[in-house]
Amino acid sequence: MKKDLKQPNINTSTISNRLLKTKSPEIISHIKYNELYEKFVKLFKTKGYVQSDSFDKNVWFLREDSLFQSIINKTSINNSKINHNMTPTPNLDKNRIHEILSEINENTDFSNLLVSVESFIYKIVETLIIATNTIERSNRTIESFQATKRNQIIKESIKILEGKLEKLPSSHVFQSKMTTKIIKVTNFLPGKYQFSMKYFEIKGNNMSQTNIALNNEDSRVSISSTGEIVENRYNSNEFETIVFHSLDFDDALSKFKSSSNSGSTFSNFSISSNELESKKAFLLDIMLNTIDNILDISKVYFKENLELNLNSTMIRNNKNLNDTNRSVILECAFEFDHVTRISILKRIGSVFSEVIETKRLSESIVDQILDSYFEEIADSVKYILAKTNEPMKEACCECIAF
Repeated sequence: MKKDLKQPNINTSTISNRLLKTKSPEIISHIKYNELYEKFVKLFKTKGYVQSDSFDKNVWFLREDSLFQSIINKTSINNSKINHNMTPTPNLDKNRIHEILSEINENTDFSNLLVSVESFIYKIVETLIIATNTIERSNRTIESFQATKRNQIIKESIKILEGKLEKLPSSHVFQSKMTTKIIKVTNFLPGKYQFSMKYFEIKGNNMSQTNIALNNEDSRVSISSTGEIVENRYNSNEFETIVFHSLDFDDALSKFKSSSNSGSTFSNFSISSNELESKKAFLLDIMLNTIDNILDISKVYFKENLELNLNSTMIRNNKNLNDTNRSVILECAFEFDHVTRISILKRIGSVFSEVIETKRLSESIVDQILDSYFEEIADSVKYILAKTNEPMKEACCECIAF
């Protein structure tokens, strides 16, 4: 086989020094990094390139890229434009190889392409590792939440609820409620504690904060020497009821594409007591964790227990300090109207769909790079990528999607 001729007398020390600054420690320490990197180094060597070389537009893996060649031979293409023009692999809006070339090209246009071999190999390996990690996390999430199956159930449930809405009188008032009760505490010293709740609502383009107290006369919870809540005639361990409504799905999704958007006006809440405060509990996460209840449209009312850790605000701002693991277990009782339930189900469905789509796109990126450009080592690289990574954290649907 005739080898490619490398670019003569090109000093790539500046390129290499810059690359060192942009390499991700997380990527280069990845269990698959060295094995993958060496695969590409050996391949480039068989084509006449070593790591310190650079290549131009005539490099072997771009010669068969007809779109790339036809465009650069017609006119100079600015780096920022090339990503939108060429897609040799189906189901991808952009070509990842072209994007990488655009990112690390030493010149201003692709007619004068000059790319460091070392930089290019690193970016290819980085892309493959990120894509594979995303595929693995997506698979775990899809399996854990039975996302494909439940996506279909969500569509059927929405159809049934919409049918019920048509039978309701126009005067019907739609509102949903959450009532929260403290049922257990851990690692609190005996005494009386003032608990409050801070919750956030989406109102138009903004997030609105409201503070509510316990629904009793002295707004305090008494904790015994055994750490149990002392019940009294004031029913002091229950918070005021939160009322919320449906959210315009399409409008809200464009403005709050994160866990803040639950599909309803109710976004999240936290619990505090004196200098202690919990992290935010997002309604979307709660609904995902109790998904069978929200999917069971025969249940207008259901309960879900939620544990929140409370930390000192001083400790939260100083990671070097330790804090006692104090926690509060809440009993959250939900009551949903049909309109709000439909909105929340649509939101969950959009999260599931995005996880499924994220997996598909990541798989397409891997196939595009290996099958379209580096077929010589495609099978061996895919074998390395298929090896299971180290055990991962519990699947999190929302964190994959966003």
